[in-house]
Amino acid sequence: MKKTGTPVPQPLDANVMRRLAFIRFLYDQSMDQVNQPEPLPATAILSFHDAVELFLRLSAEHLKQNLPSRVDFAEYKDRGTPPA
Repeated sequence: MKKTGTPVPQPLDANVMRRLAFIRFLYDQSMDQVNQPEPLPATAILSFHDAVELFLRLSAEHLKQNLPSRVDFAEYKDRGTPPA
């Protein structure tokens, strides 16, 4: 018996994999930046924020969420439920 509201996994196409690779690059970059001598670690939060925001956008698209072109970062938590 299938649960109601449970998203069905979808295969990842080449474009999604390319975007995930870029997100991983930004994440790895932020982890490298945090270990640099001062004041360079200050830039780590920017790369990390970008990686998280891009991942949330990609996740929403993959789950067929209808997002406007401009979403404030804090709004993602309110929009993160899968479609019914």
